[in-house]
Amino acid sequence: MIGSWCGSWTGLERRGEERRGEGRGGRGRGSAEWYSYELELELELELELELELELELELELELELELELELELELELELELELELELELELELELELELELELELELELELELDDSVACLLVYFVYFNFI
Repeated sequence: MIGSWCGSWTGLERRGEERRGEGRGGRGRGSAEWYSYELELELELELELELELELELELELELELELELELELELELELELELELELELELELELELELELELELELELELELDDSVACLLVYFVYFNFI
């Protein structure tokens, strides 16, 4: 009884192995299912890897965009600094022009004073001789 039970048990076991594709060289319906399952898993892994690569590429693109934005901001700051420098130069030029005008006015005043003094001297000399 034990032998018949063991024999039937091993026979059932073999049939189960064959169904799973593990018995008699791995051939049969079970091994094809297992192979297709392995292919499915490989495809899923490949898809996951592709998705990961796409995500990495997207992250790289985002980083590049951020860098471009930073560069643009730096350029804008540089332009603002250049404009400020230009304004300062313009102000300096205006101050120089104002100083030149003041000097010209001073010279004119000196000339007028010189003319006035000369006239006074002429009058003084003229009235002293008369």
